[in-house]
Amino acid sequence: MGIPDFTSEGLLPMSIHNATLADIKEKLCSFGDADKRNKLYNIFIKYLKCLKKHKVKFELYLDGSFVTSKPEPGDIDVLLFYDFEYNNLEWQELIDDRIVRYKFPGLQVLTAFLECESKDYTLDFAHNVKNKPGLRKGLIKVIL
Repeated sequence: MGIPDFTSEGLLPMSIHNATLADIKEKLCSFGDADKRNKLYNIFIKYLKCLKKHKVKFELYLDGSFVTSKPEPGDIDVLLFYDFEYNNLEWQELIDDRIVRYKFPGLQVLTAFLECESKDYTLDFAHNVKNKPGLRKGLIKVIL
């Protein structure tokens, strides 16, 4: 487990990289604007604690500028795949990107059901690099 070094483009190598919370903090919060990176990480941890309260099966992947060599990332993109049978008002707020951005500034969330084709399509799409056709990047799967 662990997070590999960035490519010459400043991206993770194309793959899904399994990483613990300790791996993420060590690798992604210790360079560039470390204060900003740690602040974003702590907001993510707060969000994760809220998710865990629900005892629902889910998987989390991290994407966006936080998982690049960019010194000052704008936010953390969170891909959340969850059990479609679970639903209540508090959970709905945790999967609504507009509410997440308000309650957890610095996070952006994209959700899909865990056991369906949209998970594969979403992950495949997330490997693309914005405005750079043909360039693919790695993602981090958070191991809890």
